[in-house]
Amino acid sequence: VVPNGVDCAYFRPTPEPPSRRILLFTGNMGFPPNVEAAQILCREILPDIRRAHPDVEFHLVGLHPGPAVQALAGAGVAIHANVPDMRPHLESALAYVAPLMSGAGTRLKLLEAMATGLPIVTTPVGIEGIPASHGREVMIANDVNAMVRCVLQLLTDTNTRRQLGAAARKLVEEHFDWPVCLEPLYHLYRPLLLAGVDAPQTQATDGQPSGRGQG
Repeated sequence: VVPNGVDCAYFRPTPEPPSRRILLFTGNMGFPPNVEAAQILCREILPDIRRAHPDVEFHLVGLHPGPAVQALAGAGVAIHANVPDMRPHLESALAYVAPLMSGAGTRLKLLEAMATGLPIVTTPVGIEGIPASHGREVMIANDVNAMVRCVLQLLTDTNTRRQLGAAARKLVEEHFDWPVCLEPLYHLYRPLLLAGVDAPQTQATDGQPSGRGQG
């Protein structure tokens, strides 16, 4: 089994601190769990954050933002649709916030944020399939109130942001970088290639080999 992975050479931390206080959420904005998360961000988390820090911005970045997501744009909320490259948005963010309450599977967007060295606040659902621990590689919140507290801490605690970002990057380098993920396949295919193994042929009724190009 090859797990989902991330290209750690493509997604890298930037040495320059962000110039603005941007909180980021990315993904396919037409996917219902992402729509739900975006609505929670803007309607339930953002008001509390901006009461304490009026300069904070939430940026929602991804494919196919429908009317429900577009309607969230406004004071403190920016929508970036169908961007050609996610890296500038990851690099300009102060933290990544993913209040995912539904869905399943390893989130590639979280792996990309971790590879970029972003501190992350997410839920137990959001971090499924990634062996990260609360307070070490990410911050995990079970509800909206806990998520607000985590975000407020990150906004004021530079050392925690740095420590979480560095630990998250280390985790993906060790477990989710594509060369690491694909290593088992390399060992599987290498002896077959060295032995010159070819696909077996079967004999067709007209006497010509068959079995190739049939799929």
